[in-house]
Amino acid sequence: MMKHHKIILRFSDYEVATIPAHQEIIRTGKPVWWGWWKKKHEPMQSEALAEIAKRCPLQIGLVNRMAQEFYSARCTKVIFNADGSGRPSPDPQCTPSYYRDSLHPAWFEFSSIETLLRESFVREFGEISGSDLTFFVVEKTGFGITVLQGVSVPELSIVDTNGDSILHISDLHFGADHGFPIEQREEPIRELTLASIINERIRSIPDCRIGVVVVSGDIITNGDANGYVHANTFFESLLKLLGLGVEHAVIVPGNHDIWLRDNEYPTRNYHHEEPFRQFLRSFYGPHVSDIARLYGFRTPGDWTLSFVGLNSAHPSTKETKEYGYVGSDRYRPLLAHIAKSNAVKSLIELAHEKRLNFAVLHHHLLPAGLVCKPEASRPVSLTLDAGQLVADLQASGIHFALHGHQHIPFVGSTARARPAQNTWTGYEQPLFVIGSGSSGVRVERLWDEMRNNSFGIYTPQQNGLHVRMEEFNRSLRPRTFTDLVIPFR
Repeated sequence: MMKHHKIILRFSDYEVATIPAHQEIIRTGKPVWWGWWKKKHEPMQSEALAEIAKRCPLQIGLVNRMAQEFYSARCTKVIFNADGSGRPSPDPQCTPSYYRDSLHPAWFEFSSIETLLRESFVREFGEISGSDLTFFVVEKTGFGITVLQGVSVPELSIVDTNGDSILHISDLHFGADHGFPIEQREEPIRELTLASIINERIRSIPDCRIGVVVVSGDIITNGDANGYVHANTFFESLLKLLGLGVEHAVIVPGNHDIWLRDNEYPTRNYHHEEPFRQFLRSFYGPHVSDIARLYGFRTPGDWTLSFVGLNSAHPSTKETKEYGYVGSDRYRPLLAHIAKSNAVKSLIELAHEKRLNFAVLHHHLLPAGLVCKPEASRPVSLTLDAGQLVADLQASGIHFALHGHQHIPFVGSTARARPAQNTWTGYEQPLFVIGSGSSGVRVERLWDEMRNNSFGIYTPQQNGLHVRMEEFNRSLRPRTFTDLVIPFR
């Protein structure tokens, strides 16, 4: 039972300024109806809602985690469907116009909404959870207020691998834009599948043993979930050829996997994420559906490799939904676990202990091409919060960021100075950024700067990370495009 517990509702300002839109109705002397924008994958909180309905009036916490804004709302009534199905507003005229006609599983009647300082909010409702949920039940104990339900604490479990190297593939684009045969062909000419091409090249490299496969998004084309059928066949084949299991794969979504272009109101229930979540469940098993996750591996060479898998296909605003955005409120709880294990050690210190940390996302943190020429059909979508993300990755001890997106392979570095204890730090330890290009898109979708597909092989060595990029296409067998060592210094 959650008797006498409190709840927090999390919201964003994706469509409009949420709080002013609700307060405008309250100022007319009427209560306002607030719909629960429950995400498609979230559990239905029927027991909590029933308890709240009995206890009204009471205070409910509201938080815009992205903007760090905190509120307390006086709730006078709750109406909901226990089965989680959507229902219309009890009074559309007392609901903000931008969503008064939409359906939501629960509606809250608020007679007032007051702004709180963060400290006051925490005292009243508890610390802000980093979970991706929108409805939190909190319990007040003798030691303070703690989150009770619906919050998954990230864990970093370590998986043993069969090799020391990392295979980095990206932008496979299964579906209309995939550029390779799904099945191997012998007639009229011999054509290999993408999995066979990659495997043959790896086997031709002396002493190369893959232990981890990183997939940095755009598995399918234009949100067409039918592409996941071929993607599953590809992954099954590739992992089998490499002697690996699904537990050795790190997978994050791209903008084609979480398709926003045709979704006018994506944040109302995040239905657009469901095809990718279903793919994760089919790939890893039904117990896995979290998009942002931690991954840990131990290689035969005794290297400990940690990966933070990030979702850069979050919608920030309607105007910028074609661009990459991660959101510090979502990734900082994951980085906190990496920072804790690092014990604030430098790259050279961690490398001496054979520990390396990676972040994986889809959108790029640095310009991918030498010259960026925006096109209406495919915008140059640099990650909007790249500056904040770079600073936080550095502060958490992340050494390398891996991504795809613009189909151009490259290796670079970046650093941001940040204040710390009356001084500035960070600029002396760069974050190395590696873009793998596109491993599977058809040649017509490639940029003039790079008219071949590519994949990366990264191997930790005593003196640095050996980075090898291979370029190829449907008729060109892979050849080395980049071969360098990023030094540990």
